[in-house]
Amino acid sequence: AVAAAAAAAGTDSLSHSRSSSLLSSQGRPRTQTEGAGAGASAEESLESRRAQYERLLRSSALVVVDACQQAHLRCSKLIQARIKDNNDVNLAASNFIELFKAAYKFISTSERLCGRRCADLRGVMLTQAKRFLEKFHHREKEKLSLLLINELWHPVDVPSECQLLVNRLVTGHGLVPHQVNDKDSLKALYIGERPVRVIGVVVMFVKIMAEYCKCGQEMPSFAADILARLYDTLRLFNQQTCHLILKAEALKHTGLKTITAKHLSLAGQAVTVVSLLIPCLKSRFKAMLSERMHVLLSEFDTIDADYTKHARDLVAKQVSIMEDVWARNAKDMTWSKGVVTAGAKAVAIAAGKLHNALKDILLPQDLTDLFSGVVKLFNARLKEAAAGRDLRDKLVAVGLAADIMHLEEKLAAMEHVPVQELRTGITEYGIVLPALLSARTS
Repeated sequence: AVAAAAAAAGTDSLSHSRSSSLLSSQGRPRTQTEGAGAGASAEESLESRRAQYERLLRSSALVVVDACQQAHLRCSKLIQARIKDNNDVNLAASNFIELFKAAYKFISTSERLCGRRCADLRGVMLTQAKRFLEKFHHREKEKLSLLLINELWHPVDVPSECQLLVNRLVTGHGLVPHQVNDKDSLKALYIGERPVRVIGVVVMFVKIMAEYCKCGQEMPSFAADILARLYDTLRLFNQQTCHLILKAEALKHTGLKTITAKHLSLAGQAVTVVSLLIPCLKSRFKAMLSERMHVLLSEFDTIDADYTKHARDLVAKQVSIMEDVWARNAKDMTWSKGVVTAGAKAVAIAAGKLHNALKDILLPQDLTDLFSGVVKLFNARLKEAAAGRDLRDKLVAVGLAADIMHLEEKLAAMEHVPVQELRTGITEYGIVLPALLSARTS
């Protein structure tokens, strides 16, 4: 009641004062001094309000800064608690990337709002990202190693998801992506327009390589670290494939009784897929790295050379299988009766079995390259035989010619075999041969 009365009194007094002032001003004209005083008072009032506005802005900015710092502090504590429990490092790559992007979007937005760099949360996220990449790399290497050890080494159909991943990798790198329906599965994996028959581990390795690329693209500040880990994974695949097939360690793990030419070809196709994708991987990481870090990309060339050598060694091993077949049957090539020998027949049968095993796995050009080595091997052994025998003996000369013609006939019946290379240089030893049978090329 007292407050109300005081307020009422104050209001009446203010109204009376204003009325008196108004009457006074209306009763006499305003002097020049009074007008100048009123203008100065208005300016002082404006300056006062401006100062008050600036103080309010500064106070508001401090409130925003404090709010951002508190939010960052709370987020940092939450993430640090998750670090202790290893929750985030065990996430799948796509899940961690989602968390990483959300955290950095929040950091960037809050830094723009408060106009200051928020180092605490950024540092915590960088630490967590490093821990995740270390765990991710260890997990992917372990998974790849187990997949290789348990590989059954037979061709598999390619899921559309795998083909689509390859299409994304090759797009823009001089290769045409293979068109595929989302629900289709394919008999071969297409690298551009080149089909390759693959084993199960290759399908999984394509996904692993795509994960490394995704991590690099979404976390560009770690691209160099991710690249080094990708190199490590590429070497692991090449080395372990070599140990399992060329060094026959797969016999210990998968129950295989022997390493056949088919296993060698499938290993070669696996190596070929990765070798074809290496230039695409190199181009992708080149776009992620700063120009001064492009020197790191040279390791791709070294790894590609290792893969190329491995592929050549696998082809040479397949040729050596036929060399063993020839050596086992050389004792039956006596050429004493002037007819086709049992040894030549056995060699021709073995060559036919090799061709049948590989014709549905290798591309025509790959099959031609492999059998070029086989035919050159036969040619070298025949020339050695011709040089070591007395070809003045008619039965020996006729028998050797009969074996050559028999091998030519059987090889000519096989698709994509360069049979014409079999008789190269043979006639120089005085062996008379009829015109070459036309080799099949279709």
